[in-house]
Amino acid sequence: MRDGGNGWSLSRNALFFGPDSGDGTVLVFWTSNHAYRDGKGNLEGQDAGTTLRLAGRTRDSPPPGR
Repeated sequence: MRDGGNGWSLSRNALFFGPDSGDGTVLVFWTSNHAYRDGKGNLEGQDAGTTLRLAGRTRDSPPPGR
């Protein structure tokens, strides 16, 4: 997993490889503005779970057009 941010926003990207030479491989990229808000939450502490949930939803979804 790789991250980037400027102290105000947060971005993550991660590549999850499928079991059979790329079958089921998922790339997740997300960015959020206002990731850090005093007293209102911090996405950095939730980023791994968010990224894993997005990967799971993507992997479980049928390809476009099917």
